[in-house]
Amino acid sequence: MRRGICLSGNGTGMRKKQKQKILEILDTLVAAHKAVKNAAGRGNIENVCAVLAECQQAAAAVGNSIEQSEGNGHPSVSCLEEYCEMLFQAYGALEEGRDMDEAFRGLEKQLARVEVAVKSGIPVRKEAVFFPYKASMWDSLESVYLALREDPEYDAYCVPI
Repeated sequence: MRRGICLSGNGTGMRKKQKQKILEILDTLVAAHKAVKNAAGRGNIENVCAVLAECQQAAAAVGNSIEQSEGNGHPSVSCLEEYCEMLFQAYGALEEGRDMDEAFRGLEKQLARVEVAVKSGIPVRKEAVFFPYKASMWDSLESVYLALREDPEYDAYCVPI
């Protein structure tokens, strides 16, 4: 059995904790946008640039872990790629001294799209483990085990004791 909250996967779905970790990172990005907006309003361009770069690194890491879990071409990854492009454009607008309000609104909308894509587009895999301690018990467990083994939402294991 796999344990922990590592963001890597096996290409057939993701664990609940992995998905929750990704959603937490997206929440952190939303908070970072608010901090960037405040820093930009105070004219602290150096901090804004640093936070935008960190946002892009976090988005790339999330995209990589989703690709590992769900495979290439997942819709949430393309949303994240678009988000990274928007970060790059925001960085350019900042360097040119343009108004950042529109860029921030676009980033917030795009992050909302990413969150929807992750919540609705990434199935959560469940594990079911059977621990028969007598051979005679297997008759009552076998049909359930076989059904779960065929179900794409489950990883079914049998561990005889």
